[in-house]
Amino acid sequence: QWGGQFEAQDRATKRLSILVPTVLGVMFLLLWIGFGRWWIALIVFSTIYASYYVSYRDVFGIQDID
Repeated sequence: QWGGQFEAQDRATKRLSILVPTVLGVMFLLLWIGFGRWWIALIVFSTIYASYYVSYRDVFGIQDID
């Protein structure tokens, strides 16, 4: 009954550990190419963290993330 769930979760975790950084890197590269300056791309890219922080706080009703 539970035999394949751990293995599937393990495979998904390994796959996402490669996919997420790759996608974030490509996003930064496209921003850099689009704006022509790496520091503007970094400013725009940093809003990803800010939006994650705000959505996490609002959805779960948490005031501060440790």
